[in-house]
Amino acid sequence: MDPERSDSKIKYVMEGWPEQTDDSLKQYFMKRTEITVQNGCLLWGNRVIIPPKGRIQLLNELHETHLGGARMKSLARMFIWWPKMDNEIDDLVKQCKPCQENRQNPPTAPLQPWAWPTRPWSRLHVDYAGPFMGHMFLIIVDAHSKWIEIHVMNSSTIVKLLLQTCVKRLQFGIPRMIVSDNESCFTREVFAYFCKQNGIKHVTSAPYHPSSNGSAERAVQTFKQGVKKLTRGSLEDRVARFLFKYRITPHSVTGVSPSELLMGRKLRSRFDLVHPDIQNRVLLKQQAQQQQHNKSTKPRNFWEGEKVYVRNFTTRGPKWLIRNIIKVTGPVSFKIKLGNDITVKRHQDQIRKCHANTPENSNLATEPEAAFDTMPLVQELGVESDTDDVYDEAAMSDETPSATIINERIQEEGPTGDSSTRKEYPSRNRKPPEYYGR
Repeated sequence: MDPERSDSKIKYVMEGWPEQTDDSLKQYFMKRTEITVQNGCLLWGNRVIIPPKGRIQLLNELHETHLGGARMKSLARMFIWWPKMDNEIDDLVKQCKPCQENRQNPPTAPLQPWAWPTRPWSRLHVDYAGPFMGHMFLIIVDAHSKWIEIHVMNSSTIVKLLLQTCVKRLQFGIPRMIVSDNESCFTREVFAYFCKQNGIKHVTSAPYHPSSNGSAERAVQTFKQGVKKLTRGSLEDRVARFLFKYRITPHSVTGVSPSELLMGRKLRSRFDLVHPDIQNRVLLKQQAQQQQHNKSTKPRNFWEGEKVYVRNFTTRGPKWLIRNIIKVTGPVSFKIKLGNDITVKRHQDQIRKCHANTPENSNLATEPEAAFDTMPLVQELGVESDTDDVYDEAAMSDETPSATIINERIQEEGPTGDSSTRKEYPSRNRKPPEYYGR
């Protein structure tokens, strides 16, 4: 007996199902308790079980108005049933040319974000916005910092585009990649030649798929919404104010303002006036102190090579010595040559103008020159360590008196070499210390 015949199924329903059935009757066997016979027809619930001969005709009836797979199944489930009916309806819809030509878009593909560049101004996303407020706008977005550049343009000609791109190239360097849509100005040979000459890789998004260039599209949307809400000022003024506030605001993706990522610093705004400025406070205090101090001062200027009176801080010789300035080291700092290649650093307060034509070897500078040849005396005069002054004790000959001999001679004979003017110091007997517990 053919298992597909209705007679065999009716017999099974009326007389009972066997313990084992063929695979073709498996679906019927699973529903054997729900299948009934009415007037010679098999019913599953209130749905008629259709034999193979009448299935194609009923499928065509369901698909007459191209309702789609879901609606055809809903309609069929009210009246008819046979094994794998839903699969046959889906196959019919997939093979129908009119249904496939007019069906809706497929489900959205998984998101594939652009890789975040590690360096600023390496990948730019560009797009045109407009006509908006009677103008076309070129939008440039840096993928690293989210920095936006907007240029007002009267037309979308390729010449205008190249000029604006060249301006940005000079300010922030040449990008490695430019991403754009398939606008005619971006696909011309002139723009391709421009990218090739500057080593720029030009990538275009899929046509009619704005999300492929999402950074630029989002920037266009943000720009339009922001400028529409500004009512004061000209168009250029509104664009400039919008860009400034956008660039100092932390971005929702990076968490940092675009100016910090692109320029490495925060742009100063009027919000900075809210915080106390310690640097300005210190500067004002310094200026007030300077003005108060300068009330009792008189400006004096000294030049390199000028002969001046320099302060002598040793206990030997006169208080002021006539010497020459060999170098101006600061606004009020000078280097003075004492003699025998010995230099000292002096402040302007330690220098006076020399108006006399007295030679350097006159009575005003009668201190012994030999005293400046020794290292200990140089330290007493206040000579600071300098790379230009090198003292080599090992290079001194046997005929050159040592520093110890000269210092002893100065103490015995006095500053001028006269033993009669020698200073005498009181002597006392020092008692040795007594240690506790000894």
